[in-house]
Amino acid sequence: MYRKKKTTVISTTTTTTVTTDIKTNEINDDKFLHDLNSEQKRAVTCPTNQSTLVLSGAGSGKTRVLTSRIAYLLNNCDVKPYQIFAVTFTNKAALEMRHRISSILPGIQLNDMWLGTFHGLGKL
Repeated sequence: MYRKKKTTVISTTTTTTVTTDIKTNEINDDKFLHDLNSEQKRAVTCPTNQSTLVLSGAGSGKTRVLTSRIAYLLNNCDVKPYQIFAVTFTNKAALEMRHRISSILPGIQLNDMWLGTFHGLGKL
């Protein structure tokens, strides 16, 4: 039986920010949260029992939010790298995400993480 999970939706543009259906989350001062605005911090610290959808325009920080979310899960939520499945559209974005995560959390085994493009992960 399918059970719908709660979803946090965060929608941002360069001029306005619209936030809907967001539970308040305790935001701590982790090293990878200090460059994020309040909406981005909520997406990063969203509870692990719900999905998060980030909708925003080009250059608004989506990759930063995704990499910070992955680092937050690995560092604070007892999530293992093999439990992460992150999909991007381009190889360049996938490599950038790997680089950012490894610089935030050195020593994490990124080879165990499912991080790549739709086409690349579909081949596995």
